Amino acid sequence: MLSADFNTTILDQYHESLCNILVNSSDNIDNYFVEGSSKGSKTTAQLKTSYAIESERKAEYALRLRLHLSLPKIQKHMRLIFEDTQSDDLLNDDTTLSNEKQVQNMNYILKVEVSDSMIKDFNIKWLLGTRFRKSFLHPFLSMKANRVLINDDLKTVVFNSRFRFFDDLNYEEVVSLNRMDKIKDSLYMIFENIFRYKSDTDNNELITRLTGRKLLGDKKELSTGMSFYSSFRHGRYDIIYPEVFTKYYEMFYKNWIYYEVSPSILWRHEHNYRASLRVMFNLGVIFKKD
Repeated sequence: MLSADFNTTILDQYHESLCNILVNSSDNIDNYFVEGSSKGSKTTAQLKTSYAIESERKAEYALRLRLHLSLPKIQKHMRLIFEDTQSDDLLNDDTTLSNEKQVQNMNYILKVEVSDSMIKDFNIKWLLGTRFRKSFLHPFLSMKANRVLINDDLKTVVFNSRFRFFDDLNYEEVVSLNRMDKIKDSLYMIFENIFRYKSDTDNNELITRLTGRKLLGDKKELSTGMSFYSSFRHGRYDIIYPEVFTKYYEMFYKNWIYYEVSPSILWRHEHNYRASLRVMFNLGVIFKKD
């Protein structure tokens, strides 16, 4: 277990100041376009560092940043989202980290949700955005569709789709079908299928994942499971890797500092399917105004 033995008064004050700056900046943007005061902001940010060691690879590192600005006065469901590309990647499972230590050299995504509506049981969202690194911009138009197929006391089944069309006429489509079953109180079984096609590489990717999740109170949880990652490109099918994994999560200081420890075993194609032991440690900080 981790414990917070540092000077909590200074830490809390610093965290509260950053949260106020974040929310006030969001409100000021909202108020600039529409007069009046904004209340109950849902603006949040998250900063996460990751470090991983693996028996068949060198140590890896990643820094993640997510910023969600809520702008309810401009439009009820409008959000401005800024995040690194790994956080935006729906197939990212942390089995490969970017190793980029300089924030200014990372790749980012900036998105604005401009429309949110229901069409025949589908929740449809339209977004405008750009993928960029320093001064290189790649604008895109995106549509997200979500439909809850089953939702009762024992199970939930959800279909998701995300389509992006870029300025260079390439496109990307991600489709997922996920199911969660409640085994008993605080114990769940999750089955995920995520498929992606990218036109620029003519590559099809598929991740199938089965996870058992146990809630250990309000701030801790333990997950264990297996996943299977494969690709199909130019008529060739490859198994990228199977994986078995465990993850322990704990929100160890109030409701805004957490850590995760994730040991796993992978059989990677690049290593001729030799078993490799991987251990990853994440430390995250959440910024939001209570």
